[in-house]
Amino acid sequence: MFGIPGEKIDNPAERAIEEYRRVLELTKNPAAREALPGEMADAAFRIGDFPAAVELAKIYLKSSDRPAVQRANTILGRIALRTGGLADARQYLLDSANPAAAPDIALSGPTLVLAKELIEHGERETVLAYLESCLKLWPRGENVLRIWIADIKNGRTPNLGGP
Repeated sequence: MFGIPGEKIDNPAERAIEEYRRVLELTKNPAAREALPGEMADAAFRIGDFPAAVELAKIYLKSSDRPAVQRANTILGRIALRTGGLADARQYLLDSANPAAAPDIALSGPTLVLAKELIEHGERETVLAYLESCLKLWPRGENVLRIWIADIKNGRTPNLGGP
């Protein structure tokens, strides 16, 4: 992923964990320490280092950082989708809207990038179930969620934004 001067670790997952530990030692702010594995998992995903991203996302999932449940499951789901794990990707999407995600979804709304990617793969029922779960967690977004749900039920593809 990022490389450690003077060390060669061939296993990407082991390398990611070692890099995480080193950066964690240097990070003093408690909130930054909680967010760190999510930031590193996202960076690893963006450069295509999926083994490192998976390991870091799993660490992040255990963190108390408010967006951890949504963000970690989204990263894991996007990786699963790219590596042939469609069933896993569906489950990660559903897991990203479990009750532990409520504080983040209530404040910021649901993360939709994985939902958008699954719709593009024809997984309309899974995305529908995800959006219906979000209704309980994001009351302020009920109107837009209901529009997206109606679009899916009527065979249309909702505009979920994203890349």
